[in-house]
Amino acid sequence: MKGINGFLWTYAFKDLFRKKTRNILGILGVFVSLFLLTSVSFITDSISYSYIDFLTADSGNQDIVLTARHYIG
Repeated sequence: MKGINGFLWTYAFKDLFRKKTRNILGILGVFVSLFLLTSVSFITDSISYSYIDFLTADSGNQDIVLTARHYIG
């Protein structure tokens, strides 16, 4: 079983070096997609936290002030 795994690893590495352009573009694509997923997640969390901070800072304040003028006479 170890011989077959070793053969598969050597075959995979040989194939990596045969088609360099395709492999470099594929690896670059994986890195770009991971970067974009991470940055979108970071931006979404940042916006969510800032919105929650805005809501908690604004909560408890008066929304409207009602006054009544009492007229006796």
